[in-house]
Amino acid sequence: MSYTYLLDLYNVLGDRIDLITAEQEEAFTPPEQHSYQQGRLDCLIEFKSFLKKNYHQKLPRRIQKI
Repeated sequence: MSYTYLLDLYNVLGDRIDLITAEQEEAFTPPEQHSYQQGRLDCLIEFKSFLKKNYHQKLPRRIQKI
């Protein structure tokens, strides 16, 4: 896997996590939608931690610090 794809995945996951967090903070979301969004958020966070744990060390050292 090219490290540019990994960096793109980090960016997309970060954007999605921010979007879902913003949607959860809205007062007009129904309770069932809130639990659905929480499930999505948990899945994205788990996937991001998986990538970081298994693939982050394969990035060039100058990029790992970012």
